[in-house]
Amino acid sequence: MQATARRASVLSSTLPARSACSFRQERWPTNTLHLNTAMKKPVIGVMLPVGFSVLAVLASAYGCEGITIMLFCIVLGLLSLGSLAIASLVDRRHTRSITIAGLTAAVVIASVAVWHWPLRVCYALSRPAFDALAARIRSGEQISVPTSAGLYTIRGAGLSSSGIPYLWTASGGGGSTGFVQTSPDHVHFNLWSVIHLDDRWQYISED
Repeated sequence: MQATARRASVLSSTLPARSACSFRQERWPTNTLHLNTAMKKPVIGVMLPVGFSVLAVLASAYGCEGITIMLFCIVLGLLSLGSLAIASLVDRRHTRSITIAGLTAAVVIASVAVWHWPLRVCYALSRPAFDALAARIRSGEQISVPTSAGLYTIRGAGLSSSGIPYLWTASGGGGSTGFVQTSPDHVHFNLWSVIHLDDRWQYISED
């Protein structure tokens, strides 16, 4: 009888521990769900402005026309600031990280609109190929297009009526866009916009 009583006492003393363990196991998935939901809010608030700034960089590097990229950056900047305001209201616990991401994205977008630095970086990497292609054009060679030059696909190449080599990255009835080998003060084209790259090459869009 005494042995049976001891076993019953041991069994009863273990029941609360097992119940507490079972309770913690049942609560764990719910707590994990709440944690994941809370983590998604700052991630979305940070990723939206970052995505907008990436779009601005890619558009400039691709070679969007100067006025178009400026208007595009204005829209992206407004969207970035708007997403910053909304995300800060929705998730006040992560306002600091969301604010830093939003303001950084706005600065990047503004720098793209003002300095066109992604285009300048891609141009700097492509200039040796541009120089070689322009030399072939000046020598009278007919360039078959489309052709690659550095990081760009050239869809039109030749000499203008004033003897300036041009490398069009986009051409159409509304005017061509691309690189021309001339000094900044001798861009003899019907210009819609121009981005002065250096003393030898300019990026223009015709009207």
